[in-house]
Amino acid sequence: MQLLIDWLNRNRICKCETCKTELNVYSYLSGESLILYCVACNEYFYREDPSSPINKYKVPEGLLKQWAMDPYNSYYKGLPISEAYEPKWIRFLRKLSRYRKPN
Repeated sequence: MQLLIDWLNRNRICKCETCKTELNVYSYLSGESLILYCVACNEYFYREDPSSPINKYKVPEGLLKQWAMDPYNSYYKGLPISEAYEPKWIRFLRKLSRYRKPN
């Protein structure tokens, strides 16, 4: 079932240029712009809108300080971009695949 969900999400998956892992949505900015995060490389990326390219991003000091004030920020890794933008019917399939009948 997971292979089917991955195949359905193939257009929404954005991968890191360096290590080819799926990027996570780390922060939403104004409009449709996003700060994306690669867990493997520990690097940030910026995407202005869904049709724009993804570029490496140096996070401003003020924003880093703001994130540091959150006590849970050290545990936060973001949400995979395919899950953040998947339609409700695919999300429903994902929940069904996690459900197991008790014996």
